[in-house]
Amino acid sequence: MDFESVKSENQPLAATYRHLFEPGPTTRLTVLFWYLIPGFKYLPIPPNKALQNARSTIQNAALEMIRAKQAQETDNEGRGERDILGVMIEENRRNRELGMTNDILSEDEMVNQIMTFLAAG
Repeated sequence: MDFESVKSENQPLAATYRHLFEPGPTTRLTVLFWYLIPGFKYLPIPPNKALQNARSTIQNAALEMIRAKQAQETDNEGRGERDILGVMIEENRRNRELGMTNDILSEDEMVNQIMTFLAAG
């Protein structure tokens, strides 16, 4: 999974990443209000819209990466590239082949996993 663009200062995804994972005072205060005031995050105010847009941008980038990785060829053992996303997709393929449908991650679940990896990284 290549998120090198989050390290480049000139990339739009980098600014979005920083907005979510290196929040300034306004973003921190907004998130605090989300937890203190029920329904605050649903108010159509600029800080909420900015956070929702930032999250959507990263989710869309992650979804594009998932779909691109799924379309990649596998080696003769059925494995794709050996990174975190490749392992998730490989495990999904293996579970699908074995009929273990309860253990298959949806695209949304994979996106959420990527968001977790980014937040932790």
